[in-house]
Formats: sequence, C-alpha cells, structure tokens
Amino acid sequence: MQIFRFLCITLVATLIISCNHRTTKEEKDIYKGKIVFADTIRELGRFSVTNPTQASEFTFKNTGTVPVVILHVEPSCRCITTEYSQEVVHPGEDGKITVVFDGSKSQPGYFDKSVRVRINSPRIYTLRVKGLME
Repeated sequence: MQIFRFLCITLVATLIISCNHRTTKEEKDIYKGKIVFADTIRELGRFSVTNPTQASEFTFKNTGTVPVVILHVEPSCRCITTEYSQEVVHPGEDGKITVVFDGSKSQPGYFDKSVRVRINSPRIYTLRVKGLME
C-alpha cells in the first residue's frame, strides 16, 4: 500500500513539474524548417536490366528563416538507397538528396518508388522515382 501511495505522489509531482515548463520562442522556431524542392518526381525512363542502377539528384532550397537539418530519409524499399548531406542548410542555401534505384535484384518492369524526407519541421516531404527496366 505504501508503494502505491509513493507511486501516486511521484506521478502527481511529475505532472505538476512538467506542466510548469514553458517553451521559449527559440525552442519553437527550431521546428519551423521549410524547404522547397525543384521537383519531387523523377522519370528515369527506359533502361536495360544490364544497367540496373540509376541515380537521380533532387535539389532543394531552404526558404525558411531557420537552418534546416535532414533528420531522416526513409526509402520505400531495399532497392532504393540515398545519399545526402548531414550538414546544416542555412536560409537561402541549397541542399541535395541523391536517390539511387538498384534493380539488380528486381524483376524487369515498371516501378514507382518513394523516399520520405524528415527535416526539423512537422511536415514530411516525399520524393518519387519511376521508370521502366527492360
């Protein structure tokens, strides 16, 4: 019974302390990153199974007022790899994400793959590559 009472008091104290925390303007601004991609869909066209690796570079501009950091890039499948700068992209500067499709372990045919990009913003950006491997 004493343990239950101790846990209840600890829980109430934690809630009171956490409710008193005020978020500063600087803390809120860090999550206001904003980027604009030149384009978000790339048509890789037709290519041969003898040359199954195709790369495409997506460029973006930081159009916001705070520096942008790419936090996570998530391909839709194992046939997609990405390369991107882990450095800060300051307002007005450009950045890039390279998306590589490797069809060496895929069947020939049409594909439409995506990459989800997370930055210091609530928004999630989606890039797509599509084409026909013959």
